[in-house]
Amino acid sequence: MIAIIYTLLLALTIWILYISGRSMQNPNNSYWKSAIPAISAFTLNEGLRFGRGLDYNYYYHTFQEIAKGNQGDLEPVFYWLGRTVALLEGEWQAYVMLMSFILIISVIYFLENYRENIKYILPLFPLFSLAAENLMRWFLGFSFILIALRNLYDYSQKGKKKINLILFILFSFIGFQTHYGLLVVPVSYYFILKFKKPFFSPWVSISIYILLCLIFDTNVMLSLIPYTEFITNFEVFSGYSNNIDYWVTSGHGGGSASGVYYINMFVISLVYLGYLIYKRTPNDNAYIFAYNLFLFGCISLPITRPIELLYRYNNLFLIFQFIIMGYILRYYYIKHLFKVNAFLKIFFLVSFLNYGRVILFTPFMTNEKQYLYVWDKDGAEYLNVYDVYLRHME
Repeated sequence: MIAIIYTLLLALTIWILYISGRSMQNPNNSYWKSAIPAISAFTLNEGLRFGRGLDYNYYYHTFQEIAKGNQGDLEPVFYWLGRTVALLEGEWQAYVMLMSFILIISVIYFLENYRENIKYILPLFPLFSLAAENLMRWFLGFSFILIALRNLYDYSQKGKKKINLILFILFSFIGFQTHYGLLVVPVSYYFILKFKKPFFSPWVSISIYILLCLIFDTNVMLSLIPYTEFITNFEVFSGYSNNIDYWVTSGHGGGSASGVYYINMFVISLVYLGYLIYKRTPNDNAYIFAYNLFLFGCISLPITRPIELLYRYNNLFLIFQFIIMGYILRYYYIKHLFKVNAFLKIFFLVSFLNYGRVILFTPFMTNEKQYLYVWDKDGAEYLNVYDVYLRHME
């Protein structure tokens, strides 16, 4: 029953985001008033989750220290947001909801430059942002950087208004003060924005991606363990040291996994069809920017995917695939504005449906405690992460 409720609420959230996006896309409507249903649906669905992901359960204890006024080595923005919630007599769940609210607000703010396609783009966000449930502080910081990114793009395209540059620097700093590991992210975004066309042709990009997948198999990743030990010397990453072989091989440390395991046909399809959209809309600078962010994430995926510590960085580039996916749905499947080989259309559709199948059906095949809401907590305040998430690492 828990899996059914989780899946139905996720589907309902996606549907509300579509309805809201359809209203937002209409230039005669107020963009932000039309966004209220989407903001509410996403905030409630994500904000009412319980025990989902390691961070939810670890940071429950952190929040108890924040409520007592103990900052420890926490970044100031994360601490003071939590402290404010505590001073207002809010519990940990209120902070979870606040983080969900900030994330969807930042996404909708960023997507205003994609308003013409937003009804196809926005509903896809919940499907491609599931990592935010497990990397809570990371994505809270990313939310602020996403606001910075919107201003960076506006500064580059709309007359270089000083206010946009100031806001880019300000929100990048706030993101960094939420999670120190995010320092390099806005800098990377800045350099990617310099490119006015895709980095490579699709065949070059796909070839590099497959080659790296084949090179970076489990044996290669295990050989890198001695070179990752310096990372775990930092207190913020010290929790990974006891299971470094697991984090470096994405769970295949005890055996062997071919690099073929990481080849994702859905990502390959996005690269190719996404490039064709660029060829037909070469002056859509906002699309080119999103495509290059996604392309950087795609090409670096084989290197970062087996290393959890690097994969969290990759997430902040690969996540822009939901924008590329939205364009593809509109141009090739819904409006049929562009024609493409029928076999390729079917191949991509099957790949996407398989991606959706994994998301929608995985709850029925795994531990149902990973998909709880607050009404399932049965008096508990957090879950035992060892029993729910870590036992299989042994």
